[in-house]
Amino acid sequence: MGFVSGNHILLLVVFLVIVLIIFGPGKLPDIGGAMGKGIREFRKASSEVKDAVMNHDDKNAPAAVVPPVPVTVVPPTAVTAVEPAPLAAAPTAPLTAPPAPPVAPAPASSATPPATPAPARDDARPATVSADRGA
Repeated sequence: MGFVSGNHILLLVVFLVIVLIIFGPGKLPDIGGAMGKGIREFRKASSEVKDAVMNHDDKNAPAAVVPPVPVTVVPPTAVTAVEPAPLAAAPTAPLTAPPAPPVAPAPASSATPPATPAPARDDARPATVSADRGA
């Protein structure tokens, strides 16, 4: 099936009707002119790139092509099996924890005086005074 089948023409008509509704009949010539100008600029730029590639200068070409280096294949030789040497028993050391780092004493602050303990009392209960009030 080609591009101009029944479904494609219907889709093209629906698209053009939607564009007409959105932009209105006054803006359609401006939109068409802008699209034509964009297509012309694209063709011009692509033809310039094509001409530059086809007519490239030999000055920019590499001086010489380096031929590939031939690879020499060495046939494999017979390999004899070598048994690994037995592992020597590693000396065992007792597991101990590392010593704790020394802790520096906290610096004395002159803003707060050191706390002094309260004097000790013989009787832990507070003394009460009982006074008889006359009846």
